[in-house]
Amino acid sequence: MTWGAIRSAQAYGAQILTYHRVTNIERDGDRICAVIVRDERGGEDVRIECGFVLNCGGPWAGKIAGLADCHGVDVVAGAASSIAMNHRLTHSVINRCVWPADGDILVPDHTVCIIGTTDLKSDDADNLPIPADQVQQMLDSGEAMIPGFRKARAVHAWAGARPLIKDSRVSETDTRHMARGMSIIDHNSRDGVHGMLTIAGGKLTTYRLMAERIVDIMCTEMGRPVRVRPPTRLCPRRAKRASTRSATASRTSSPVTRDPRTSRSSASVRWPPAPCSKTSWTRCPRASWTTCVARCAWHGGRARVASAPARCGHRARAR
Repeated sequence: MTWGAIRSAQAYGAQILTYHRVTNIERDGDRICAVIVRDERGGEDVRIECGFVLNCGGPWAGKIAGLADCHGVDVVAGAASSIAMNHRLTHSVINRCVWPADGDILVPDHTVCIIGTTDLKSDDADNLPIPADQVQQMLDSGEAMIPGFRKARAVHAWAGARPLIKDSRVSETDTRHMARGMSIIDHNSRDGVHGMLTIAGGKLTTYRLMAERIVDIMCTEMGRPVRVRPPTRLCPRRAKRASTRSATASRTSSPVTRDPRTSRSSASVRWPPAPCSKTSWTRCPRASWTTCVARCAWHGGRARVASAPARCGHRARAR
């Protein structure tokens, strides 16, 4: 999702600088005039002249605002850990009907399933350890949701930091009950600094709405008209993919069918497979189910693969 947003921005002319850390924000009086970034790989400092800065630094937003002498932006880093198991143990999301807790949701994703998450306050968003007791606690929670969960093997564990706005209604360390709503800080009205906005809070699933809100405020402050965008407008990459799919569906003239043994629908694969000179069909060596692998340039090389029942861990990949 993150790289999809980056490529979308590049399609509109944005320049992306990865591995560049903000070290200073320069001001000309009460106006922002430049940002200094450090190339962590090349070791060089880069000066970016600008008239407006959108501070979308996530858990580091408070530190970035402090570089422009805009102190007191209280962003709390809530560390969240998740674990990926080596089997797709369920075909739908399972959530315990309890108060929010650690390891209370199980999400299937491709050939694995992910259990999470923890929520603890972190003092350093650059260093997020994954304590062994948290891992064991999530594995125990998975066993409570799906008997036999512990028989699967944990293949990955990772942690991220939620950029939460400090909430005076709860304890400073109680990140689980801090509000998840987004907050936009106008440093012109708050600190007397023109040309800078800070956004924090929110969730990754609403990042496009957050981007729209902060860009609209920026356009208003710069005296530029706010363009009204259709709510259903897709990113350039997704729009191109959607148009390709619709063109493929019209050429093949195959209606959307649903495999009775899977919850996925397909517009290019029929079940059972019909003879096709452009398609080769492969049978599962375990003989517990049959999968179709479409290897066909006619369909753009994007094959559809029928899902397997949970009792079989074999997966066939399109070539």
